[in-house]
Amino acid sequence: MGACVAGHKGFPMKDLEQKQPRNKAIAKLRVRPACEGDAAEIARMVRALAAFNKDVSKVTAAQVLDAGFGSARWAQIYVAERDGGLLGYGALTLAGQLQFCRRIADVHHLYVAPVARGQAVGRKLMDALRDAALSQGAEVLTIGTTASNWRARTAYLKMGFTQVPRSGVKLAMALS
Repeated sequence: MGACVAGHKGFPMKDLEQKQPRNKAIAKLRVRPACEGDAAEIARMVRALAAFNKDVSKVTAAQVLDAGFGSARWAQIYVAERDGGLLGYGALTLAGQLQFCRRIADVHHLYVAPVARGQAVGRKLMDALRDAALSQGAEVLTIGTTASNWRARTAYLKMGFTQVPRSGVKLAMALS
């Protein structure tokens, strides 16, 4: 937990601190790419997000390390911190639509600790995820939420997302 040093095995560092803070809490807020030392706390927050959505997650720090830092990493993870403590995280995944020849980035997870909600933490995480998506050539940024999570939907709409009508059915197949 806490700030990572230069040369960490995460994603390139970028100063994402707010330039003109509205209050002291926001002024001390820092969003940065996660580093390996954050894995245990991120795993705890992943489990908290799953519980909030009435799901069960047994994700471990080792699995977070594999997803975000392993040789076949598939998630880009950013964290929000203040005074050395993590307040939330966001995870970005990349995909594409071959028929449109475009790259899509999906906010796979966005979590803010209950004590930090309403303090611009989610917005700052989303800004970092959007910047990361743009830097990798994504043309579209998507995010999903449960139908009953009206607070998240309202926040995402205020951030510039629009609700996308779904057509068809999405299916899944277990591979292990």
